[in-house]
Amino acid sequence: MTSRLQTPVSVQRLKPSQLPATLIRRPGAELLHYPDTRTRLTLVTAPAGFGKTVFLGGLHARIDSSGEDVCWLRADPSDTTPARFLRVLIEALRVRRPLFGATLLGALATEWLPDPDTAAILIGNEFHAEKRPLTLLLDECERWLEPFFWRTLSALLREAPADFRLAVSARHPTPLETTRLEGEGNAVRIDLDALAFDETQTALWLAEKGAAWNGDTRRRVT
Repeated sequence: MTSRLQTPVSVQRLKPSQLPATLIRRPGAELLHYPDTRTRLTLVTAPAGFGKTVFLGGLHARIDSSGEDVCWLRADPSDTTPARFLRVLIEALRVRRPLFGATLLGALATEWLPDPDTAAILIGNEFHAEKRPLTLLLDECERWLEPFFWRTLSALLREAPADFRLAVSARHPTPLETTRLEGEGNAVRIDLDALAFDETQTALWLAEKGAAWNGDTRRRVT
């Protein structure tokens, strides 16, 4: 476990992905429904190619411009053990909180592995002590198959203060526990219908290309 624990986390996983040159940029991006940045949980679920990462990138930019802390972590198939997952989670949070998680990392270095609830309590206690809002954005989470990961994140949403927020993108629904937050109206689901271009954005995009959104182009698109 120690060798995997000490494997460096790629910095590319800790920042929003660079968008491809072939990306069709959404005109009138302000028309896309972003959740209130105070929402505890945002779930972005859609097949590949519907703009989940672009959506999270826009959310990252909005929160960052507000002056609040926001951290990014892209899931990776190399995250195969609970210890590795906790390590990369702490490294993502350290982008904005450089000393975060020292106690947990020290424990992992001794090959002691906390259960999900204990790990969440240790992390949550640090958020309570710091008393500063932070949003964690997790991208491509369909790659995380280990139940420990999802139990830890679910417990963290219970243990962390209200100013800790989480946004998760995946190609399919995750095992994250959402019932309580949804019952409180504190969770938002963004699906492929919300991510797809609507008629207003399609008309704006066509106008940028010198075309009109009319009956003829509507038939061609649909």
